[in-house]
Amino acid sequence: MKQTGITINEETGDLNVKVSRDSLGLITGGLVVGDVQKQNQAIIVYMQPGEMKEAPQVGVGITSMLLSSDALLYKHKIREQLEADGFRVNHLEIANEQDNKLNIQLNAVYQ
Repeated sequence: MKQTGITINEETGDLNVKVSRDSLGLITGGLVVGDVQKQNQAIIVYMQPGEMKEAPQVGVGITSMLLSSDALLYKHKIREQLEADGFRVNHLEIANEQDNKLNIQLNAVYQ
């Protein structure tokens, strides 16, 4: 089940931890496990190639697109990277907004 895993806190980027204790005060759980499809998509799109030492080919480096005008190249990179991770990409659009912001619409699910 690729879509289930340890979640990351969206605000801090750290592991999502919610400590639970038993009646004696001993820790019985902590790491939050849940659906990680969107989280994995965001990490792959944001991460620069070479950033993950175990798999240096993984990553799109979307922040570099702000300096580029080739949206088609980045659409190809995103689709390629997500499919390599096991996603089926149903819909992908990239638009440069005013204020140098990117609007990425992505619908992908693990196969």
